[in-house]
Amino acid sequence: MAEFIYLGDHVLEVEQACSGLRMVMGIAAVAFAFAVIHECPWWKKIVLALAVVPVAMLSNAVRVVATGQLMQMVSGEAAARFSHDAAGWAMIVVAIMLFGLLVAYLERTRRAWN
Repeated sequence: MAEFIYLGDHVLEVEQACSGLRMVMGIAAVAFAFAVIHECPWWKKIVLALAVVPVAMLSNAVRVVATGQLMQMVSGEAAARFSHDAAGWAMIVVAIMLFGLLVAYLERTRRAWN
């Protein structure tokens, strides 16, 4: 079953298989990597784990918006190529940036509390 996003005279069709839900495990792996690399205390690990679903949703929203922009500005073929080739990598990059911002925010608030 597909969902349709109407962009003026263009229609972006998002298949259920391309909904981004499969990327949740990859984004959870990114959260795990942040927890291991930064040697976080237990409460930061919980915050990172709780942030997996919102980060996955935001990353997927960025992917859909970028695909829609490509469809409107370039072509439907370019949008389809991006959505199937580069979008998965782009979602991981967005997730890495979001987790990096979250870790930086947690560090900053920790220093403010001390």
